[in-house]
Amino acid sequence: ELYLEMANKCELHKPILEQFDAYGNRVDRIHTAEGWNFFKRQAAIEQLVALPYKINNKQQNDCGTEFNRIHQVVKLYLFNPSSGM
Repeated sequence: ELYLEMANKCELHKPILEQFDAYGNRVDRIHTAEGWNFFKRQAAIEQLVALPYKINNKQQNDCGTEFNRIHQVVKLYLFNPSSGM
């Protein structure tokens, strides 16, 4: 339920790019809503970017290194529709 609430916030409040400050200086800041920050943390917790680069650790319940990329694609496939990204 929290995922759906945050996804709704992502859809309602799109990121805003601020390119210049009040004095005309280039700043290039992206302003995001709470939902975007939530999903950034969730992606880090789920290791969505690092997953294919992990070395197989026998202590964890990971699949072998040859399947890391497939594991990443499956997690991204499940993550994207619920994240509003």
